[in-house]
Amino acid sequence: MSDDIVMSHGACANPAPFRYRGCGLDNVYLVNGYEVEHHNGQDYVSVKEVEKLHRAIGMHLVMNRKDLNAKEVRFLRKSMELTQGDLASLMGTSDQSVARWEKKDAAQGLGPAQNLLKLIYISHISGEINALELVESFHDRDDGPAETRLAYDGETWADCQRAA
Repeated sequence: MSDDIVMSHGACANPAPFRYRGCGLDNVYLVNGYEVEHHNGQDYVSVKEVEKLHRAIGMHLVMNRKDLNAKEVRFLRKSMELTQGDLASLMGTSDQSVARWEKKDAAQGLGPAQNLLKLIYISHISGEINALELVESFHDRDDGPAETRLAYDGETWADCQRAA
């Protein structure tokens, strides 16, 4: 139960947490923010602001989980609307590696790369840095001169080759 993610906003309106599986994870429980409706003997659940909920789940995973499991890796990738190939390109690996990370019990092979995945997720949801465009720009660069020439203008240092 210690791996469970319990999401709450405001006062608890429902008597028992709702096990939310709409994100593909087995351990997410909503304390409130959902409504149960009964129609023709069936229960139907509607969840408020699913996009914000998924963002909160993703932030919980990257900020509170030391080691991600396979379903959590897949959740983060899909939350960013990336293909396995897109994520592989961002992380400098193959799409087969990403596919392995998303298979049951294979996420342990992620190792230190999970920290990069967490950073990519945070940059994605912050909107301040487009990680995909940034990494693509690294691939598009020509090899510059082996030496680096820097100039100081009284306030900042700048690359002379770029300034020219």
